Amino acid sequence: MKRVLQVLRDHFVNKQFLIYSIVGFIGLGTDTLLYTLLIRLSMYPLYANTLGLVAGLLITFTLHSLVTFKKTDQLLLRFVSVVGVWFLGSSLSNFLLWVYIYRLGLDKILAKIFTLPFVVALQYTGNKLVSFR
Repeated sequence: MKRVLQVLRDHFVNKQFLIYSIVGFIGLGTDTLLYTLLIRLSMYPLYANTLGLVAGLLITFTLHSLVTFKKTDQLLLRFVSVVGVWFLGSSLSNFLLWVYIYRLGLDKILAKIFTLPFVVALQYTGNKLVSFR
């Protein structure tokens, strides 16, 4: 048990994860605000979700490169890698959104919120281990 707590502390409770989380909240805020606006304008939820995710991607890539991981070399390669991780996360997000809205009948905004823990865990792990290593 002590070893598990040590691993969790070393990998998730550190300054870099805190900064990652703050940047993530900025991207999430952009994503969620755009999604909500587009839903209110009667856009199809999966299209609105994708547009929100793209806006969040552009903001978070820039901030993670400059602030979180401080990796500004090989930006094109890193961007391609981040897009790959983003694609996995957005695919998971759209799938879960579809399940929550069209299979379980949840509210469109609440469904978006329920996708977040899964997507954050996937994208943090992918970006830390692949895109910004």
